[in-house]
Amino acid sequence: MTSLGNSKKERWKRQAVMASWKRQLEDDERFEHQRLQSGAAREPLLVCDTVLVDADKILERLKDFGRLSDVKTTLEAMDVEGFQCLTHLTQFSLGPSKNALRIPEILARVGHFIPLWVVDEDRHNRNMGTTLKPSTTRACLLVSKLWYQTFLPILWHTYICPQMRHVPLQVIQRHSPHFRIFDSYSGHPGPFFCTNLVELTLRRQVHLPGEHISLETERDLIRANPNIKSLFWFGPRPQVALDARDFVGLEVVENVHLHHWIGSGGGLARTLKTLARSMVSLELLWIFGLSANDFLDPDDGSDEAIARSMSDQDIDIAPTFAPGQRLVLPLITKLTCTLRYEGFRELQGIIGCCPNVVELVINPDIYVDFDRIARDIQTNCRKVRALTLQHLPLHSSHCEQLVSSCRASGLVKLEVLLRGMDESLVLAILAHANTLQALTISLQSFEHPTSHGLMQLLGHCVQLKKLRMTFNFPPPTGTVLEALRSGPWGCLMLETLQLVTRTQPADGEPDRVGDRDEEEDIEALKGMTSGQAAMGWYRRNVDKDAWAGELDVDLTSLRKVLKMVEPLQQLKSLTWNCSELHRP
Repeated sequence: MTSLGNSKKERWKRQAVMASWKRQLEDDERFEHQRLQSGAAREPLLVCDTVLVDADKILERLKDFGRLSDVKTTLEAMDVEGFQCLTHLTQFSLGPSKNALRIPEILARVGHFIPLWVVDEDRHNRNMGTTLKPSTTRACLLVSKLWYQTFLPILWHTYICPQMRHVPLQVIQRHSPHFRIFDSYSGHPGPFFCTNLVELTLRRQVHLPGEHISLETERDLIRANPNIKSLFWFGPRPQVALDARDFVGLEVVENVHLHHWIGSGGGLARTLKTLARSMVSLELLWIFGLSANDFLDPDDGSDEAIARSMSDQDIDIAPTFAPGQRLVLPLITKLTCTLRYEGFRELQGIIGCCPNVVELVINPDIYVDFDRIARDIQTNCRKVRALTLQHLPLHSSHCEQLVSSCRASGLVKLEVLLRGMDESLVLAILAHANTLQALTISLQSFEHPTSHGLMQLLGHCVQLKKLRMTFNFPPPTGTVLEALRSGPWGCLMLETLQLVTRTQPADGEPDRVGDRDEEEDIEALKGMTSGQAAMGWYRRNVDKDAWAGELDVDLTSLRKVLKMVEPLQQLKSLTWNCSELHRP
């Protein structure tokens, strides 16, 4: 009887909501008719910026309507999906003739939380990370004129292809003025009529279906959208030279990624100087034809415009850009460049052009001039606080050079891929012990001195909050776990710990045969789930049967790890090989 009563209440509630929407539609049509008869102009379509209006601005507009506490409560509950949140809003009246759903900012704010792009569950299809699910948003378009005007820009806010390649080109072109994010591998050749993009990603994947955007169409997109803040541009095949004229109109671009271009003859230098007035993050990969002269300033005189824009900021900048002087990119705080392989190593000259770089990511090989890079960092890049060396494992001596060159500011973050680790590298890292908060070390070989060096780092880097260590080979004697348990850890502020190694038979042996506490802990670990704790830890989102089957032979080593980290009271996230644990 109770369930029947509840179903009736739900049906009445839905009918009341639909009646409310119908009345609102009639009121909107009546108001629009009266307004047009009085000679007023038709309301323009809302731009998609309304999606990004924050709650404070909405509340500011609602001051005259009363019941702000109800509105604030509603805004805080806007993580509810779909119509549930919209239905919730209809309960609140903002005055005798006002309803929350009549405020475009509130309606757009709700629409922002309706799932439109969802993560593709097919993990094997690497090229289709998201899927368009427009049914809910399209249903919202049919509610009223106001809803149509509000939800249409939301529906067309993001263009991603090939996910949208089945949408007819004419439809894409008609709605392209609403695009704010444009990300295309292949699909529609264009032309497109968007002029208000904030993110533009132009990739090239020849194995995907659909037509490719021509270079001229890509250039038209860049030149027609001066408000781009993030630009990823993969050049054509065969590669062509960079043309600085393509970037002249980009006055607010902050993040730039250029891939597969010819940069010789001053093309790269002129392009980067054009972007220097606003660019704070730069990533360069596969830039062909470079020489040492391609990092000199291409102009004959001083650039007074850039100098004036830097005058009131804490930014190092040379007073003039004279012929023969190094190019200066004063706003760059993050630099990523690929230096591996013959023909691309001259790109290392870009490092010395960024005097204010804070985060440096480089992909070197063993033939890169490490002396030159270390000298550029020490002389010209004295603010580096995050250093990442990836792709190929480096000799310990090469890594030591670069780590030592960052002493001026003190590293906060360090990520390195190593063939091995010796005492000199350990000492170089320990020089940053008072500032280092995030450390990632991936070792291709493991020797006895390495074990001692690791314990030195764990004992003296007291500011560490995040630590990841990967060991691809076991030590010649003992196990990695035994090495890590050989001494006390001094990094008591650690919050995230990731340990990836090969589990050896000795790790699965109990510390003491017949230990009742150990047996009880093992039984508790077998039953661990995301909702049931063991030894104070929870398993991340996995059912009990999968958990027990996955780690049936490794629970002993996991217990050893949990006992090892007991002194780390701030630790919230722990990864031991395939085991991902967390605690409140």
